[in-house]
Amino acid sequence: MDIPERSLILTKAEAATRQVEGAIEALVRGHFDIAITLAGAAEDMIDSPDSLFAYHRDHLNAKELGELEDKLVPHLNRERNWLKHASGLETMQFGHYSAAFMVARAVTKLKPESCTTPITAFCHWWTENIDSITQ
Repeated sequence: MDIPERSLILTKAEAATRQVEGAIEALVRGHFDIAITLAGAAEDMIDSPDSLFAYHRDHLNAKELGELEDKLVPHLNRERNWLKHASGLETMQFGHYSAAFMVARAVTKLKPESCTTPITAFCHWWTENIDSITQ
């Protein structure tokens, strides 16, 4: 195994961008658990009031349907939280929709200057396919 003997110094934005790129690579390979983990970590690194997660969490229809934050947030984070904690079900199914949605959540927190070629390609794919992606 050849591991570089060097340090890596990154800003939060750079680290989050690298994690999103890694999540996209994992998504394309069908490694949905890895995509969710990396995208979830990137999402948590960036403080942004305007994001796909905030949109779903705060959407008026969610409140009208009785989906209060104490039920909605755990639902939105179900797979990510399962991957982070020892508690929970023994097994979990990971589909491409959940992984792609988590990547999209992370992407919406990135600043425009962080949108690299792989991230831009994902955004185009997401926009073109969002209506046909099934859970």
